[in-house]
Amino acid sequence: MTHESEEAKGTVGVIRSPRARGTRYRGHAAHFARLAEAEPVERIRDQWKDLARNYAYLASTLDGG
Repeated sequence: MTHESEEAKGTVGVIRSPRARGTRYRGHAAHFARLAEAEPVERIRDQWKDLARNYAYLASTLDGG
């Protein structure tokens, strides 16, 4: 089994569709954006924002935009 297919598995071992993974990543992006909004330390806030952007990008590549 390849590393990529192991990452694509859900908690019960079912391979999620790219669209489902994109939806999940978009949810992570929104969560990280909320954390950034509440973060008083600028450096940490910027890191949360970067993480949110990265997850949003990953989501867009998986669910077609």
